[in-house]
Amino acid sequence: VVQRLLDLYRQRSTDVLHVADESLHAVMQNLDPSRCFASLEQVIATQEGPVLCQALKLVRVVFSRMPSRELLDSLPRLVPRLTVTFASSDASIRRATMYCFVELHELLGDNFAPYSNMLSKMQRKLVTIYLERRETQK
Repeated sequence: VVQRLLDLYRQRSTDVLHVADESLHAVMQNLDPSRCFASLEQVIATQEGPVLCQALKLVRVVFSRMPSRELLDSLPRLVPRLTVTFASSDASIRRATMYCFVELHELLGDNFAPYSNMLSKMQRKLVTIYLERRETQK
């Protein structure tokens, strides 16, 4: 179901995209987060363009629903993939990836530190800036 809904992001119709967006958010909020994460992890590893960008946005919703231990256990597989998407030529994919790192850092705190070292100095600085912005907005 997740893959079929994400495939709709190849369309240009705003009506279709709006319905797909609402449907995907409902799925992410109501289905088992582990299953949602597994589906999105596959998409992040294999897709590009608007489908990848939407999967990166949705995985943040799932992060907050996952138990911390499960999220930590997924990092050795996930972070290398995210470092690749962080280097994308597509600005929207880089931005969505950066927000993934911000969310992971916020949810896991110091437990995320070893994984943030996989980022370049500039990428770490960008994540830090967005973390600080998020803190000041609270």
